[in-house]
Amino acid sequence: MMMRGLVAAGSVLVLLGAGILIWVLGATPTPELASGVGEVQVAAGAAPSRVWAILAGLILAAGAACVGIGMNQWRQGRPRTIRH
Repeated sequence: MMMRGLVAAGSVLVLLGAGILIWVLGATPTPELASGVGEVQVAAGAAPSRVWAILAGLILAAGAACVGIGMNQWRQGRPRTIRH
């Protein structure tokens, strides 16, 4: 028996996690040269923190788990009965 609410919530979580991951991967730091020294400085706020990538992965995993549970694909400890 499929639990549609859990599948829908899991789908939303997967889309949210994918969106955050695309945002994190798409934002790359833009290096700027310092005043004649040759050092590379990263502009403030150019790249998101690595915590966002971890958070995106956890959200994706939680969403996938909700979809899997909602679709009742995880095996239970007892065998299923076949009804004719």
